[in-house]
Amino acid sequence: MNPAVSIITPTYNRARLLPRVWASLRKQTLGDFQWIIVDDGSTDDTRGVVENFGDKRIHYVYQRNAGVNVARNRGEREIEAGYVIFLDSDDELHDQHTLAMMVDEIASAPAEIGLVRFTVIDSEGREGLHYMERDRMVTGYADNICEKNHWGEFFPIYKTEVLKISPWPAFNGYEVIRHWRIAKHHPALLVHRPARVYHRAAGDNLTGMHSVIRRSASMTEAVSQLINEHRAAWLEYCPCQLGRYQLYQAMYAALSGQILRAWCAVLSTFRWADRNTRMKAIVLTVTLFLPLALRRWLFIQRATRQWP
Repeated sequence: MNPAVSIITPTYNRARLLPRVWASLRKQTLGDFQWIIVDDGSTDDTRGVVENFGDKRIHYVYQRNAGVNVARNRGEREIEAGYVIFLDSDDELHDQHTLAMMVDEIASAPAEIGLVRFTVIDSEGREGLHYMERDRMVTGYADNICEKNHWGEFFPIYKTEVLKISPWPAFNGYEVIRHWRIAKHHPALLVHRPARVYHRAAGDNLTGMHSVIRRSASMTEAVSQLINEHRAAWLEYCPCQLGRYQLYQAMYAALSGQILRAWCAVLSTFRWADRNTRMKAIVLTVTLFLPLALRRWLFIQRATRQWP
């Protein structure tokens, strides 16, 4: 008999964190789940840690290092349930009733709903990672791409069938590429109830900024893909959003040293952006005259100061 829900966790050299994920799964009141761990080429003792869990609900898959989204796509080949959750190895479920709550919500949702998204809190109990106009709301494609009535971090449970619409993108990051493709076909139900705890260790904000710089060339391409796919819809529903994402493209291009591309993107920003985005574009324009190393240093300093 198939489990009620499959949980996919991609992981890379995070053997020390997996016991925390497992502890949050093991205490669930809904124990009928499949946990698919995709080891993305770890060089630590990830395999040994998983073997020590000794639970038949766990399915371990090893692949050569290829990135988190490739690992997620690999995990989908092992799904046995009608519902799927993607839980990263540095996070955990909110409490012992989370799985039951998530499955109940999607099982009782209207047939056209493809996923149910829940709120996220950080490990210090703060809920400032999202905004919702109402505590329960159905969102369609335009709601998603315009990001007006909701934005931020949400934790979804999917009907397995909707994952066939699109795989996770090849880019490591910008998972919204897949979310918005699904949104073209299936609305989502948003529920203001916490389901995931996001852990941020001291100093991770700085590490995160270095990661953005390392991935900036890939993220430039990811934003370019978003613009190509949704440009017409943005112009129809929310033109300022096109300006916002052109600014993102300019920023990532600037961080990756693609100056000509950054100039083209930042100039396009001014045509569609709102006043706030245009002011940010002016600041970015000034940095384009600076050496790459200084530009990156300023990005880290500014992002670190803005971290809550």
